[in-house]
Amino acid sequence: MDLIFDVLVPSADFDKIMLVEELVEWGGKKYSREPQKYVFTSSVYFHKDACASYYQEMLDQVLDINECVALTLEGESLFNLKFSVNNGGVDNNSCELISFIYRLFASLERFAIAILLHEEQIDVKYQTANADDAIKIIVKSLDWTCPYGPYGVLIVKNQTEIKD
Repeated sequence: MDLIFDVLVPSADFDKIMLVEELVEWGGKKYSREPQKYVFTSSVYFHKDACASYYQEMLDQVLDINECVALTLEGESLFNLKFSVNNGGVDNNSCELISFIYRLFASLERFAIAILLHEEQIDVKYQTANADDAIKIIVKSLDWTCPYGPYGVLIVKNQTEIKD
């Protein structure tokens, strides 16, 4: 089952989440990768995604996609979280992806997290200003025993309501 984890952050606030850009060295000089890649911790990597227009309609009232940086999670951290959810539970203190979610909530006033199922399916939209609530939503969305199985979610931190 394909799951995609995207984060949309206002460009003006991007530095607040303190991601480190992964650079390449060539001829003694350092250059950005294409697409740009960012690291949070040893196992949480993102690439900058130029195609976030899918979210425009869903977030029109709360975030302007044209003024956001869209990041797509790479690597195994979402798979590892899904595996933990379905095999004994998640330790919030040792999961680096969950640590990143806590950083988002602590550092930013508005942003969006999307977990897409089957490449563009979002089944449920939530709005919360609480990291613990967002993590519960994410964990539930990854749970195989959930009545409808894993599902796509959109979580927004903002003071404006989302319109369906």
